[in-house]
Amino acid sequence: MKALSEAFPKIKAVMVESIPYSADALRAYKQLVAQGASLLFATSNYGDFLYGVAKPSCEVGFHECDGRPGSRHLDADGPRRTSRAEISGLSIGRLV
Repeated sequence: MKALSEAFPKIKAVMVESIPYSADALRAYKQLVAQGASLLFATSNYGDFLYGVAKPSCEVGFHECDGRPGSRHLDADGPRRTSRAEISGLSIGRLV
């Protein structure tokens, strides 16, 4: 987060940790979108909740890594994408 903020000082980065694997995750994603987030990342398994927010939120970019097929505004990683540099590059590319 620090490196991202230093490289792109105009970006407001927010990190939410320790979200239970429950409807709390869905509420957290919805809240971030409502607060104006333009790009959301989710770790594996949380795609269950991210997809529920991504479908009606076409103006927001989403990125998750549970390996499911993505959509126009939802990028997905799977086990074959192991390069952190590739994932970071794709994600930062959405911000520029």
